[in-house]
Amino acid sequence: MDFYEQNILNFNKQLSFKNIKLVNAGVLKKGGKPDGIIIAGIGGSALAGDLVKFSAKKYGLKIPVVVWKDYSLPRTNFKNPLFIAVSFSGNTEEPLSAFLASKKYNLRAVVSSGGKLEKLALKDKTALALFSAGTLLPRQALGLNFYGVAAIIRLKFPEFKIPEFSGLRPADFKQKGRQLAVLLKSRIPVIYASAVNQAIAYNWKIRFNETAKIPSFWNVLPEMNHNEIVGFETGSFASKFFAIFLNDSNDNPRVKKRFAITKKLLKQKGIPCFDVILSGNGILEKFWKSIMLADWTVFYSAKLAKIDPAATPMIDRIKKAMG
Repeated sequence: MDFYEQNILNFNKQLSFKNIKLVNAGVLKKGGKPDGIIIAGIGGSALAGDLVKFSAKKYGLKIPVVVWKDYSLPRTNFKNPLFIAVSFSGNTEEPLSAFLASKKYNLRAVVSSGGKLEKLALKDKTALALFSAGTLLPRQALGLNFYGVAAIIRLKFPEFKIPEFSGLRPADFKQKGRQLAVLLKSRIPVIYASAVNQAIAYNWKIRFNETAKIPSFWNVLPEMNHNEIVGFETGSFASKFFAIFLNDSNDNPRVKKRFAITKKLLKQKGIPCFDVILSGNGILEKFWKSIMLADWTVFYSAKLAKIDPAATPMIDRIKKAMG
């Protein structure tokens, strides 16, 4: 068993605050109450921000959350935001740029495994949530990044009650992931969900990109029914696509009806459709279980294509060209 597969099997161990070491936490006791949160990250690290935004209200966080995936800082109306830079390596240039620009804020924090961001945080006496990278790749560390961000937020908002899910078993999703990989072989996956679950659909999409090395797309219903569905009208692209529907029992009944109609129309055009049932107690458990299935699916998609699931040569070339 290679390290990549072992990391998938051990993913549940990330879903706990036990992995997070807080440094300089006391500095956040000052600076007043934030009126908003800015989470700056890129790639896999930014997903932690997406997940916080996705789950905020459900778990007691009532203020706005802005996820920033660019250089410098976003324009907001916040007067006293809590700024959090997230970078798995600590060396990613976009969150580094945002952190350097954030000195105007009273409330700042970093989530990382080390690197330049850790050094800057220690130098500036900025709050820091640290974790061990081990053999993980950035895309495999969503749990650590998320619980690191949540740990920082709870310093200012103890009412942000995030449960732990270390009892989940990634191995339970291995066989279904392999089966799904076989079904969609040589096709381009398109992932559909309700607007409520768009963060889950997006996570599936980027896992196909980075691990399986194939294009992938996502959209939400009902929006997809007002534009994208027409793109399949002629059926000339049918042989290229494979639709994955993320079904949630809590979705609006009208959205559920749209799912059924959309699947029927796509099948008539020759596009295979596969249902993934989002199961669990609460939105976070549904999210983590779905991601475990996605990780196995893309891992076996890579294996079937006889490519390295860990390598990201195109990203490496871009980084090299950027200098």
